[in-house]
Amino acid sequence: WGTVSQCGDWMRDDRIGGLDQVGGCMSALGQDDARWRLSADEKIGARDASLRNLALYESRIKPHLTNRRLAEVISVSAEYAVHLYSIVAAGWPLLQHAWRLEHNMTAWLNQTGVADAIVQYDAAVGAYRAYGLAEVLAPSLYHPYYLCLGTSCNGAFDPPSCDMQEGSIQGKNCLLYTSPSPRDS
Repeated sequence: WGTVSQCGDWMRDDRIGGLDQVGGCMSALGQDDARWRLSADEKIGARDASLRNLALYESRIKPHLTNRRLAEVISVSAEYAVHLYSIVAAGWPLLQHAWRLEHNMTAWLNQTGVADAIVQYDAAVGAYRAYGLAEVLAPSLYHPYYLCLGTSCNGAFDPPSCDMQEGSIQGKNCLLYTSPSPRDS
């Protein structure tokens, strides 16, 4: 994933970040709205593929496994992919929108689109957090392992008050932008 914008690293859970991390990716998309759409579509494709993989595993493979522990570990891994790529798919259009506004480009989303994307993102992050707190086999990213003595070690459950972009507020006023968007056409 990331073949359109060369942003494949952003699809990894240890690489997800804000606008400061995706500058090169967004710059590479240039002024070509078709490339911007394809960049968002590949994130949606990753989410959809992870959903299909989970369904395939649960229906066709898991029933044949005799080791229950192994079956559960694989289930948790497949569920993790769904959560990760759901966050990526929901967050990417917001990053695109903020980047374009920051660089005096046409808005990517209209006000309703931004509000809807925030709802989708919040829902995806909420599901991710609930999964991480409830699932004992969730990746160690969610637990206080490896000298982490609390829930804020990786920012997953107690994010700091700023957006972790050197305290910037890039994109935070994007709901005020109401011009038509290329995605509306």
